[in-house]
Amino acid sequence: MQITILNVFPAQLNVNGDSGNVLTLRRRLDWAGVPAHVVDADLGTHWWNQRPDIVHLGGGTIAAQRAVLSDLRSGRDQLLDWAADGVSILGVAGGFHLLLDHIQFPGDDAPQAGLGLLRGRSSAADTRVSEYTVVEADGELVHGYQNSGQLVDLDPDATPWGLVIAGVGNRTAPGTEGAVNGGVLGSNLNGPLLPRNPLVADAILARSAARRGLDYITTDHHAHVDALAAQASTIIRDRLGAGARVAPPVRK
Repeated sequence: MQITILNVFPAQLNVNGDSGNVLTLRRRLDWAGVPAHVVDADLGTHWWNQRPDIVHLGGGTIAAQRAVLSDLRSGRDQLLDWAADGVSILGVAGGFHLLLDHIQFPGDDAPQAGLGLLRGRSSAADTRVSEYTVVEADGELVHGYQNSGQLVDLDPDATPWGLVIAGVGNRTAPGTEGAVNGGVLGSNLNGPLLPRNPLVADAILARSAARRGLDYITTDHHAHVDALAAQASTIIRDRLGAGARVAPPVRK
């Protein structure tokens, strides 16, 4: 039994090094002794025939998002089935925006259908956002770099992922960041997200492993890397005035 990670269109959706999220997931599984396999899905292939445990959609330029949207729509039903079956789906930056109900690219007269896994709409920002953002999500402080010309308007019944401590996040429901629906998580934060925030990675991995009847148990190797991530997070938050120092997570 192994964990399969499907990295969707890494050639197009990797503008901010977001494939680092996939590398983080794979390495942490390796350190925990859990067999893992990464599948890179190429544009124009029947990627929806895979049987993943985790699906990753990284960020892309507006041109890249336009280029992949039709192909993603071809697999929309499978994405919905995966989500209903408990597959973890992570969309960051442009990948998050593509997971929404609707997306309106700069210069377009009207929105078009997105993938509909998260409730909301993406449209052009008045001013491009390019800054660090700190968020409280699931009781933890999370940070990343928000670099986008698009902003998200969540539907009233959508569930934000977290609350913004510093930075921008979503446009509607000011002070919120991202969205979550079961095992589907969308975030504006990249740079990439998971190496900066290993506890977010571990939440995805623990959920995916449990679904397969596997144990995901962290080790001293995880703890060493997590301490480095915590130091970097503290420096960034201190510069932003966004929260007290936190100790590295205690591993059990």
